[in-house]
Amino acid sequence: MNDNSDTNIPESTGKRKASDPPETQPTSTAPTKSPKLTPHNFPIHPIQRFQSTKALYQQPSEIAYFSFTSSRELKLDSRETLKYYCPPNLKDVRDCNLNIGYPEKFVKKGGGEGVEALLKCLKNENEKLAAGGGSLVMPKICTWRGLITKIFVTPYSKGNDWELQAIKIKDTIYIIEKETPEKQEYGTTDQHRRFTYYGYKFESLSTISKPAINLQANDPEIISRRDDIVNTNEQFCSVFRTKIGDVDMVLGAEVDCTLSSDKNIGSQQKHYVELKTNRVLTNAKGRESFE
Repeated sequence: MNDNSDTNIPESTGKRKASDPPETQPTSTAPTKSPKLTPHNFPIHPIQRFQSTKALYQQPSEIAYFSFTSSRELKLDSRETLKYYCPPNLKDVRDCNLNIGYPEKFVKKGGGEGVEALLKCLKNENEKLAAGGGSLVMPKICTWRGLITKIFVTPYSKGNDWELQAIKIKDTIYIIEKETPEKQEYGTTDQHRRFTYYGYKFESLSTISKPAINLQANDPEIISRRDDIVNTNEQFCSVFRTKIGDVDMVLGAEVDCTLSSDKNIGSQQKHYVELKTNRVLTNAKGRESFE
C-alpha cells in the first residue's frame, strides 16, 4: 500500500468500547503526533435507532482464491491447502479428544492479519482482467469478512472491544484490525492457548487431503491425522465480491474445507464449509449467547 500520493484522506481508527455508556456522543479527536491518525468513537446505544434502517445484502460471488502453506508462503490461484470434509469418529476417544498433541504439536502463526495478501490477490486478478479486456475490480471497501462480521454483531456482543484502522487509497478503503489490550492479553495464559488449539485441532480431525469417496477402510491418513501437527500457518482463503446497500466490497475469508468431490473442478463456493467448536449448551443463557 505504497500508492498514497493520490489521496489526501487521512488514516483513521474506529473504536468500539463495550464500556461506552448509552449517552456517549460521537467524538472526533484531532491528531497530536501524526497528521494521518484521526480516532473516532462510534456509540451503538440505543440500538433501537438502527431498527428502521435496512440495506440490501448482495449474494457473495467468488472472484479469486489463494493458499498459505505451512511455511506461510503465499500461493495465488492455488487450492493447495483447501481440504475435504471428513468427520471424525466420535465413538473413538482418539478422534474426539482435543487435548491430544497440545502443546508439543501446536505451531501458531505470529503477528496480526494485514491486507497484504488481499492486495496481491486483487492485483493479480486485475492484471488478468486487464489482459483480457475486462473491467477492473475497484471496490469501495477491501478487508476480511471477519472484520465486517465483528462490526455487524457489535450491538449483540456485549463486553467485546475492537479497534480498526482504515486508510483510503484512491477510491478504496482498506481496513485492518488493531489489537486492543484485551486481545493482546488473550493467549498469554495456557488456558487461552489451549482453547485456541481446540478449534484448530477439531478442524484437523475433521478434514483430509483427498475426497472422502476415495478413502479406504482404515485409511492411513484417517489414522495419522489424530497425531498430525496443528499448524495454523496453513490456510485457504476465498476472495469474493458483495454489496451492502450501494457499497461494493471485496472480502477475504478463510475456508476450513469443502464438501466437493473434486476441489480442482469449477467453482467451489457452494461447497465451502465453516467448522466451529462450542461448549455444550446446558441452559437458556448459554443457548442465547450461542445464537
